[in-house]
Amino acid sequence: MIQWAQSLPPISKTVITAALVLFCGFILLVLWQKSAEVAANKQPPGTNNQIGGVVSSGQLGGITAGQYINYQAPPITSQQREQALLSLRSEIEELADFPNRPDLAEPRTLLEQITIFKASHQLFVILNRYYKQTITDVPISGADLLEYKKEYSKYENDEYALEQSVPVEIGKIVAVEFNQAWKIYFKYFLYRFAGLTQQQIIEGGNFLNYGITWAEAERVFNELKEIPSVGPAMAEQLSSQKRIIAKALSLLDSSKRS
Repeated sequence: MIQWAQSLPPISKTVITAALVLFCGFILLVLWQKSAEVAANKQPPGTNNQIGGVVSSGQLGGITAGQYINYQAPPITSQQREQALLSLRSEIEELADFPNRPDLAEPRTLLEQITIFKASHQLFVILNRYYKQTITDVPISGADLLEYKKEYSKYENDEYALEQSVPVEIGKIVAVEFNQAWKIYFKYFLYRFAGLTQQQIIEGGNFLNYGITWAEAERVFNELKEIPSVGPAMAEQLSSQKRIIAKALSLLDSSKRS
């Protein structure tokens, strides 16, 4: 065989060598693919795989209920729905048992931040992590919890919009020309509109700056509350806050562990 190969012309040797190289490469590729398939088939349940950017857990459907919440995808299988429902009920029961725990999620608005009863915001934060179907699956109170989520969302969005617009109105009636100072006036306005006296605010601590005086803050409060786009809107927000707190108390009371 060697003698036969050596007797071939140079061109024939080159062609045969190239063919052998290609054939060997093909065999190696096939063997590598089979090895990868075997490794994948032997992978134990619970091993993580990256599938389309979402981590699979090896469970039916590939994604746990908790991962559906984290990745903002609704639970599909009955197992995922049961896990999501169990998680939601557990979170609500925990809040119901410890309503005075610190509010770890930072509220969007000043009104939420200064509210003494923090559990109303915490309940919304919990519900906001779950889908409609999971919330309505909660026995007895599911429909009320979903309605609470909708109502709180509107309340928060309306308050955020109001807290963006009122400082602009403040800028029209004060000497200082920058937003940080306008927000100080607004904070005083909010405390006063919520029912605190000037003396109570002063006793709570001095948050004034930029040359603003208590007398000037009181003047701005009195002018702001008479503006048609400010006074009535602020009164409506405080009324909404009272309704939301009452609903949160009722929902949490019915969710306490027996």
